[in-house]
Amino acid sequence: GNCNTCGDWCDGSIINGRCYRYDSTRTTWDVAQSKCVAWGGTLAKLSSATEQDIVSLISGNNRVWIGLQYDTDLRAWKWIDNTRLLIDHWAASEPQDSFNCAALEGSSWYSQPCPALRPSVCVRSFDPTNVDQYRCENCVSLSGKRALTAVDGFVQYTDLSTASDVGYYKLNFVGYSIDSSITNVGRPTGISNPFGVVPRAAVMQIFQQPSDSCAEQPFEHQPIIQILDSSNVLVKGSDLNVTVSLKDQNTTFKLLGTRIQSARDGVVVFTDLAVDKPSVSGLMLEFSMKVGSTRLFVDSQIFLVIPPAK
Repeated sequence: GNCNTCGDWCDGSIINGRCYRYDSTRTTWDVAQSKCVAWGGTLAKLSSATEQDIVSLISGNNRVWIGLQYDTDLRAWKWIDNTRLLIDHWAASEPQDSFNCAALEGSSWYSQPCPALRPSVCVRSFDPTNVDQYRCENCVSLSGKRALTAVDGFVQYTDLSTASDVGYYKLNFVGYSIDSSITNVGRPTGISNPFGVVPRAAVMQIFQQPSDSCAEQPFEHQPIIQILDSSNVLVKGSDLNVTVSLKDQNTTFKLLGTRIQSARDGVVVFTDLAVDKPSVSGLMLEFSMKVGSTRLFVDSQIFLVIPPAK
């Protein structure tokens, strides 16, 4: 069927039937809310885990205003639509008594002074008076083999992918019954659960270098790797693994410890790496990660391994 991108009503990102817009302009909470209202929406309300994930994804690594304020009369935090909190994601030691506005950073909420200057995320729903808007879909290109024949009632897709923008999407499946004895061919349909499209990892950088150490003893400062997209923003939500090895593959030295670690919110932390014997000339670590059909690499600085204390 036809696909309408809803461009007439949404100049942001259409996710789960709502239009989200990230505003990078740093303003006070009141100005941010006024701008959202002028746009036809409000500052984002995070009343479910899905809404929390969407706004976190859209805002990247920035701390942004959300539609949450402290009501001094009620002595309680409430959303912009005057509803009370059903769930909360306050960071440790939050909220603070002296601050009355709230911001989101990553997966946590922070109480903030309302005059502080921050970017924001607005949300706008469909206009219920415009029936045509309910036919809108956010259609994107899908690569891979999309038409398969069922075997014993099962169809398994193996190579589907999309190069669409970051956001949440669903797959629409249409089944065709092919039988020459049937005049009216049935077309059963199905919709997948929402799934997230996250930024593609483009580069690794070393946040913490390995320190000099004693042989057979773990580095005092273990390596920490950040995984970034092409805009140098942490890649969150991806199932990525980083492998570490000694740079010189011909060396007689052996790297000890857990050499494969998984990323968590775009950060990989190694915990127990060590080298088996001394090296006064220095060694280097090589970190690698597979992204699709390509592999990313980054090398550590040179570090020394001294003999263990006797």
